[in-house]
Amino acid sequence: MSSTSHTTETEPQTTRPAKKYSTADLLYSAAGLFALGIMFFLQINEFESGADENVSIWAPVAALYTHFGYWPAVLLMPSLSMFALWKAIESYQQEHSG
Repeated sequence: MSSTSHTTETEPQTTRPAKKYSTADLLYSAAGLFALGIMFFLQINEFESGADENVSIWAPVAALYTHFGYWPAVLLMPSLSMFALWKAIESYQQEHSG
């Protein structure tokens, strides 16, 4: 029987830093989320006013509307947008700090 030999040398392990999103990516995300928030706001308002009985809204927003009412559903996307904007500012400060 042959046995396999194991090397005793340790190979240097390279660790990759966690994925860091650029400030521009976060700003685009904030703008997109804000635009979606406006779209959902308009659709929910159409539904609330009775102008349109058949409004299609993203499922998490519809669930918020069903369970918690108007304001949580309307404020979801702007809240996510503000979070992305906050992270963009934080990322910008880290990139430009000494």
